[in-house]
Amino acid sequence: MSFEEAIARLEAIVQQLESGGGELDASLKLFEEGMQLARTCEEILGQAEGRIEELLGDAQEAPPADLSEGSGS
Repeated sequence: MSFEEAIARLEAIVQQLESGGGELDASLKLFEEGMQLARTCEEILGQAEGRIEELLGDAQEAPPADLSEGSGS
């Protein structure tokens, strides 16, 4: 499941729970599904954050580009 799909389903669950009127057992199942989706989203975001940190670390370790080349000076 993609992050976007998980967020969309989580939003739908929140709307259902906020509207009320459902049976307790059904609401508990929705809540459980929502908690699992929240964990999934957190995991995906954590992986993305790790990848960004990795990329930023790689960029900091790379030698600076020589911007004077081709500048016509």
